[in-house]
Amino acid sequence: MFQLMKYWLLIVFISTTYGMEVREGQSATFNCADFNTSAASVDFVFVKFRGAEQTTLGHVAFIHRTAFDREEVNAESPFEDRIRLSPDGDLTIINTTISDGGFYECSAYSQTFTLFSKNTLQLNVKPLDHEDHPTSSGANVGLIIGIILALLLLFFFIFLILLKRTNLVEKARTRIIQTYRSMKVGSQPSKTEVAANP
Repeated sequence: MFQLMKYWLLIVFISTTYGMEVREGQSATFNCADFNTSAASVDFVFVKFRGAEQTTLGHVAFIHRTAFDREEVNAESPFEDRIRLSPDGDLTIINTTISDGGFYECSAYSQTFTLFSKNTLQLNVKPLDHEDHPTSSGANVGLIIGIILALLLLFFFIFLILLKRTNLVEKARTRIIQTYRSMKVGSQPSKTEVAANP
């Protein structure tokens, strides 16, 4: 019982989860197994993968102790020729694609099939964004300039309408004043009329 608890505690403390985000085409590296301190204990490593649209982990690679000092890993499709293992135990996925996004599980076992460590990577692969496409960036700048010009044109038309309305109001005001003055002048008697009718 004590021996079983010891193994469970070992698994809990050595199990690690990483989160990583890379751009499409870049490489993603995470610690698969710590060969610096546990190379003598680890006999083989299993690499598994579960994509965004998958529900179970699928087999990617089996790496035996005899291949720990080699960089190339014999992996399943679509990872063949794209997985590298460093002498320190770091696993690298080169030339990542959008479909590489998901969960990776690296399990290191001893010769007696005892789980020594389990590291998990949650990888998010971002598509190439507008910074990688000058034409897309140019289109965005053109759109912004077009919106600014449209707003300026709209303000110009509003200004013209207000100006025209102001001129019409001014003309109406002038006419009213002129009409009022002409009525006032017409209603006053002349000096001869005043002299004739004292």
